[in-house]
Amino acid sequence: VYWFLIGGLLVRTWAQLPAYLDELQFFIMNCWSFPNSEVAYGNLGAAYGRRGMQGAAMDLWAFGTRINPNYDVNWYNLFSTMRTQALREKNVPMLEAARPYLIKALTCKICHFPVQWAKELAEVDKTMRDAVGRLQCVLPAPVLAPIVTPP
Repeated sequence: VYWFLIGGLLVRTWAQLPAYLDELQFFIMNCWSFPNSEVAYGNLGAAYGRRGMQGAAMDLWAFGTRINPNYDVNWYNLFSTMRTQALREKNVPMLEAARPYLIKALTCKICHFPVQWAKELAEVDKTMRDAVGRLQCVLPAPVLAPIVTPP
């Protein structure tokens, strides 16, 4: 009986061995094994993100937030990906759209990096204020119609 159990475990290990050689395959199997795990989907999203597949990564992180809205890492990953793209493209509206994800990460029941993420929120707010200030300096003052007072 013991040899039968040991043999079964060895066969299972050998069958799954190729998955351990490829990070993406490993995390896909992890999602199959734990379909209700927000962490599994977060890890799979990170693996896709490392391969440059940001859309797939963001979809998986969003799915993870639906499984457990109180898991801060998926919220932060959504923010971080959008922030990176917004700063690269100098896209203030996208940065503004990313901000609620960071706030959600900071307000989760358990926040893994509250000090670091609070600093990032302050940086995002400063970047947005500075961008709006630069826009106001560049735009000409509006030309308003003169005020006409009745005689």
